[in-house]
Amino acid sequence: MLFKGNKKGFTLYELTIVIALIAIISTLVVTFVAYLTSYRNKVQGYNDAMDEIYIYKSAVEKWFSRFDTAEYSYTYAEDNGTYKLTANPTDTSQTTTYSVYYADSCIYLEYEYDSNFGDPDDIKGINILTLTAEYITGITFVSYDTTDDLWKCTVYCDSGNVSFLLERHITG
Repeated sequence: MLFKGNKKGFTLYELTIVIALIAIISTLVVTFVAYLTSYRNKVQGYNDAMDEIYIYKSAVEKWFSRFDTAEYSYTYAEDNGTYKLTANPTDTSQTTTYSVYYADSCIYLEYEYDSNFGDPDDIKGINILTLTAEYITGITFVSYDTTDDLWKCTVYCDSGNVSFLLERHITG
C-alpha cells in the first residue's frame, strides 16, 4: 500500500549530507584556530626576543658611552673561551679593566660606578651588571677602523640577529 500523505522529517540521505557538511566545516575551523594560535605564539616569541635585544642594546650603549673618554681604549679578545669587549685604561699605572661579554645565558657589564653609571664621586668599586638572556645566544663586537672609534655590535638570537654601531665621541 502506498502512502499518499505529507512527508514529515528528513531522509537518511539528507541527514548524512548535513552531518558531513558540519564535519567538514568544523574541521576547517579547528585547523584555522590551531594555525592562528601557532602563528600568535611564534610572533609573540619573536617580539619578546626583539624586546630583550633592545634592552641589552641600550645597556651596552650605556656601558660603551661610560668609557668614551681619552682615558680608555677598547680591545676585543678571547678570555677563557669567552669573547669580551674590554675598556682598558690608557694610563699604564691603572690596571683595572672593564668588560662587556656574553656567557652562561647572561650578558655581563663590568663598570666602576653605581648601577646607573652615576656620578664619578659615587665610586663603589667594580660592579657587574648581569642581564639574564632568555632569547639571546651570543654577542660579538667588530672594530670598523684602526683607531677603534667605531664598533659593530651584533646580538644573536634564535629569531634573528640585530647589529648596531657604537661610535666613540671621546670626551675628557
